[in-house]
Amino acid sequence: MLFGRFRILGKLTLLVLIPLLGVVALALPIVVNRIDVARQAQSTADTALLATQVGSAVQELSEERLLSVGYLFGLVDRPQLVVQSAEATDRILSLRSLDQPLTPRLRAAVENVKKLDSTRASILGRTIRPDLIVSEFTAVITPIIDGLGLQTAADLTTSTGRQVFALDQALRSDDLISQASSQLTSAVATQNAGLI
Repeated sequence: MLFGRFRILGKLTLLVLIPLLGVVALALPIVVNRIDVARQAQSTADTALLATQVGSAVQELSEERLLSVGYLFGLVDRPQLVVQSAEATDRILSLRSLDQPLTPRLRAAVENVKKLDSTRASILGRTIRPDLIVSEFTAVITPIIDGLGLQTAADLTTSTGRQVFALDQALRSDDLISQASSQLTSAVATQNAGLI
């Protein structure tokens, strides 16, 4: 008999140890699963935080686009446009110094904002057409939204994934509304329906 060789203390130890090992063995997959869920939740929270910060930068660029069109037609003062341009630039620069590293695609899109320097100079000199303002700002904003990768990161089978996807769609809708507002401003200021 296996237990016959052990004293009472040894027998008690075996009687307690075997079920305890069984509980640990059965709990291990659950603990690993919970750790994976926590990692996914942290990843989603990091993505949402980054999307919020990028969304703020995109909103500043969109507002600059609208004010630029307004400036072109004398509806906005130069200091107001310059301040907005500085705020947009600050927001973009703040994306570079985040604690969370940017993806290569998002980093390239943020660096791409430098292309607006010549556009901004043309706007201040009033030597650019309003449709070019809209298209050049859009060519910078859209890659930033795409660089977030919210559509590919969203797991649409979960509630959280659907919310992440909705956030992406909200960013895109806001950008389209800003584009339309800029084009409508051009059409109203010039009374030219062909600009719509």
